[in-house]
Amino acid sequence: MFDSSGAPSWSQTVPATGGATAASGVAFGSDGSVYLSGATTGPVGNQVVHGASDEFIQGFSKAGTATFTTQFGSSGSNTSSGMAYDSGTNSLYTLGVESGKAVVRSFTLNGANKPTAAASRTLGRATS
Repeated sequence: MFDSSGAPSWSQTVPATGGATAASGVAFGSDGSVYLSGATTGPVGNQVVHGASDEFIQGFSKAGTATFTTQFGSSGSNTSSGMAYDSGTNSLYTLGVESGKAVVRSFTLNGANKPTAAASRTLGRATS
């Protein structure tokens, strides 16, 4: 993360073990929180692996402290394509491909900015 003058203020690495991990999306909360989405072939932090590859979201405070990690997906291969934050509903939205189908998920953030899965919608077969 960088401050308003462009100087580095903090950085973090995704605490994944036993697999490949890549970030694919970032969003910023109205309070300065930073939200990251991505995909992994191993567990992120103390999360459970669901398939060959999973999606994850991770939150950080304005100061760079990790506030949550959530890993999810189907029993097949999953990729993450990006994320967005809605300040009006204090929600995160992710877009990914799960077992060949495009899926949008929403997560409601509580007062401590911890996510709760709110909805999931499969959009149909994903093609490249």
